[in-house]
Amino acid sequence: MKSGSRHIVLILVAALIIALAGTLYLTADRIAIYAISRTCNIAIAYGTMKSESLRRFDFTDFLLTDKKTGVGLLAKTAVVKPLWNDILAGKMAIDFKLTDVSFIKKHDEKQDDFETFEGLAALPFSSQWTYLHLSGALETSNGDIHLQDLKAESDVIKFTVTGDFRSDADIDSDITVYFSDALFAKIPKKYIKGVLKDEGDGWQSFSMKIKGNYKSPSIQVTGRQFRLNIGVSP
Repeated sequence: MKSGSRHIVLILVAALIIALAGTLYLTADRIAIYAISRTCNIAIAYGTMKSESLRRFDFTDFLLTDKKTGVGLLAKTAVVKPLWNDILAGKMAIDFKLTDVSFIKKHDEKQDDFETFEGLAALPFSSQWTYLHLSGALETSNGDIHLQDLKAESDVIKFTVTGDFRSDADIDSDITVYFSDALFAKIPKKYIKGVLKDEGDGWQSFSMKIKGNYKSPSIQVTGRQFRLNIGVSP
């Protein structure tokens, strides 16, 4: 190849690299979102997004949906921060803070159940609530998800979750639900002694460990003074 031809090729290659680098820089935020959604098998939609050099993503009208179940959540605003130390170690990890959050379901929900342990455990995830704040940290690797210090707060109900949700459908999670006086009045008196704990300021709590496989016939739920197996439909 003649010298002039080599120079033209080098210039074209350099221009291509610059164009590619510019494209990656301008779309890096969307690439990161695509990586998170693919790794966690979730769909992510939003109204607007701003990013700060991949250190922080600010969303409005943030919608997250699990692709398998159709269950998801909708938030007025969301701040997501990648945890780069964990990411560089081979894990997808984020810290998140959401406001005005409500859960959404693909199918019609059953009526809220205050009469059973199963109903009390499921109550925080009803779509009727709007949580003022929801925050925590999530890391995922090889399809396994670990939630750390997930906290959700509303005027009438709150909950915290820490635990593992594995790709083989195994669950090992600690959950505490807090009921305000407004909901406490609906809970049968048999749960008050030994099961519900008085937290003061008009709040009662219900703590449990959920362990098992949601594709198997039952999940074990253990509290301070009870243990039961909950049947789960495949």
